[in-house]
Amino acid sequence: MTNTVFPASGTSFRRGSIRVLGGSGVALALGGSLMFGGVGASAVTCPVGTEIGSTGVCEVVYTEDGTFALPEGVGTIEALLVGAGGSGTAEYGGGGGEVRIDAVSPDPDMYPAGSSLMVWIGQGGTFGNGGNGVGGETSVESGSGSSNGGSPGEPALRGGTSGNGNDTPDYTGGGSGAGGSATSINGGPGIVVGDLDSELFTDVTDCYGGGGAGEYADQDTTATCGGGYRTDVTYNTWDVDSFWVPGTGSANNVLPTANSGGGGATAYSFGGDSAFSAYGTDGADGLVVIRYDFATTEPTGTPTPSVSTPATATLATTGNQGLPLGMLAVGLGLTGASLALARRARRS
Repeated sequence: MTNTVFPASGTSFRRGSIRVLGGSGVALALGGSLMFGGVGASAVTCPVGTEIGSTGVCEVVYTEDGTFALPEGVGTIEALLVGAGGSGTAEYGGGGGEVRIDAVSPDPDMYPAGSSLMVWIGQGGTFGNGGNGVGGETSVESGSGSSNGGSPGEPALRGGTSGNGNDTPDYTGGGSGAGGSATSINGGPGIVVGDLDSELFTDVTDCYGGGGAGEYADQDTTATCGGGYRTDVTYNTWDVDSFWVPGTGSANNVLPTANSGGGGATAYSFGGDSAFSAYGTDGADGLVVIRYDFATTEPTGTPTPSVSTPATATLATTGNQGLPLGMLAVGLGLTGASLALARRARRS
């Protein structure tokens, strides 16, 4: 499913803070002069269903490719990028995808408010032909960069390297995670989002990019942050002639958590004429989470001196809205009428 947000359009951006300047307010003094004042805070809010509590921070989650329409009045935009995990093999766990947060600062000439940025979700590496599939790259096409997926498993008792380059030492077997190398057959650690440097994701405790677990006989394995693993292994049983009985063994092969960037694991099946058969599970797809807030508009316009103002009704505008022309015409008409009556009184 494509995730798209459609805010209002028609406002340009300024590089860096990506702030948007608001329009002017209008104050009409009945029976007196016309004054021009400024607007304080912008009234822009999150689209329905995207605000996180009452924080004023909006969130859009992408588990598949999609587009993000740049909001009008945006203040800060940050993107959580999770690369896809590599698959496991019959011996080694797959590496976890890279996890990082990028500030999105689009070029105002190329990306005015209302234009769309492309979001690409990396696809998990797939197991096949005895090889360890590489996880795909996740990116937001705005100059924010991209996040690499898990890389292939290495030969000689090693697990997959993580998307950000954490390697697995020899004689281990677990796939390395975004947060560190594997040190055993278990998956390497991922990264907790809130531990990354950001402004808008400091409250997030979710963890992504864990490595997948490798193979070691009937030993149970573990993984964190979305990586695959297995538990409760029981071999096929022997028959009276000392042959393995197909289908009598079992294992709980836990797949990587969807869209976690977790690496695939070594898994067991029990249909063949042996103690078990080993294969690799696919890596998990990546993820993009975009969070943004809105800038406060700066006051604009310079008030002019007022003449007599016995009763003042203030009509303010925000954003691109304007004072209805009918109301403005009525106000000016009232002011003109009072001046005309004053002239007649002086002539009489």
